[in-house]
Amino acid sequence: MTQFEAYQLYNAINLHFTQASYDYHMYRGKTRVTEHSLDIRPDKYMFYKLSKHEDPITYLVSNFSENSKFYSRDMFSAQSDLNYNNFIKRQQALTYQFECDIDNLLEEFDKNFEVPDGDYPYLLKLLTRKKISKETFIIIQDCVRFFGRWNKQITDTVLWPKIAMNCKKLHPFLTYDHDKYRGILKNKFSQSS
Repeated sequence: MTQFEAYQLYNAINLHFTQASYDYHMYRGKTRVTEHSLDIRPDKYMFYKLSKHEDPITYLVSNFSENSKFYSRDMFSAQSDLNYNNFIKRQQALTYQFECDIDNLLEEFDKNFEVPDGDYPYLLKLLTRKKISKETFIIIQDCVRFFGRWNKQITDTVLWPKIAMNCKKLHPFLTYDHDKYRGILKNKFSQSS
């Protein structure tokens, strides 16, 4: 990867996580940045370092999914490296993480998704309190499809839309066997009823 390709990648992932209309996969990572715009940046060395990273896409995704205001000056800081390492660990132990996380759900499955008087549902409270991982939350959404209902019922217009957009943007970068996780979820809640 060249320095310019790394710069293009950074801009594409940035747009993906910050603009509702831009989809990294649909546009295949293409943006309108130019080599000249890279040349005039005082931080262009960061893109050289990014071009040498073993997995620049995952590095950027892990950081933008944690903080959509991830600036190039923040690359390769202790926090951004920690975000990347934690993301990799969660991916490697996804099944274990998912099984542990769903133990935090209420035994009556549907209660986890109820929106009491426009307030946060129990499942969303678990996410915001970091009692479940974002990956678990996304997998449950992929199995149950509750975002549409929540968008209509949750009255919060600040935090919930940001969480929903971040999860929708992270989802295409996660790789997992949908049927396997649906089975784990079904098995857990068929035993508890």
